[in-house]
Amino acid sequence: MSDQTPNPDPTLPPTPPPPVRSGCASVIMVLLGIILLLPGLCAILLTSVVPGHIGREEVQLIAGCAVAAVAGIFLIIAALK
Repeated sequence: MSDQTPNPDPTLPPTPPPPVRSGCASVIMVLLGIILLLPGLCAILLTSVVPGHIGREEVQLIAGCAVAAVAGIFLIIAALK
């Protein structure tokens, strides 16, 4: 059985298959995603260890780390698709 979807109009040429990403690129994307998750882990540890009031600078640092972690999650998801 073919991986291509059947074309409803037989006069049209068949649709080309989607481009395939190499395995090496997927592995590199997953590794970079895991590396980007590490600042998120650091942000979680920082918020749980720092007692008392968190200043504006700490909030900016935590937000930057969280953004990097979210980028890592999206990179891993894109690599696995």
